[in-house]
Amino acid sequence: MNEAGLWAWLRPRLPPGKYDRIESPISPGFPDVHYSITKHRRGVIELKATPQKSGYPFRRDRQGLRPSQLLWWDSYLEYGGHGYIIAAIAKDVAVFPVSNRKMLHLFNDLSVDDLRRLSTWWSSRRSIKKTDIFLFDL
Repeated sequence: MNEAGLWAWLRPRLPPGKYDRIESPISPGFPDVHYSITKHRRGVIELKATPQKSGYPFRRDRQGLRPSQLLWWDSYLEYGGHGYIIAAIAKDVAVFPVSNRKMLHLFNDLSVDDLRRLSTWWSSRRSIKKTDIFLFDL
């Protein structure tokens, strides 16, 4: 599954709200999705996908967080921004709230076992029905 496939899977499972998928060459590093759930619940989602089910799945530049993304997140967090990395790892999906710069900068060097321990939610994509609401606490 690639990031587009992850978004197609994820979108119908998100709580009601406004979601804008963004691919911007003008602002390198900007996350893939901006969301607004209510007037005071807004943030961003970075999508990552890898077919690798063991080892270090995000170590390669194309699959992991790029330097421009890390710089963007650093600035965003400095001003109180809120967001998530949602990753498809083989046949599983994992959620990582981004509030800690240290974890963010280590993300690419984490093993699947480390990622599992640090995620706030991890499950097989098959166990989540299309009618299930995912990430109800965005």
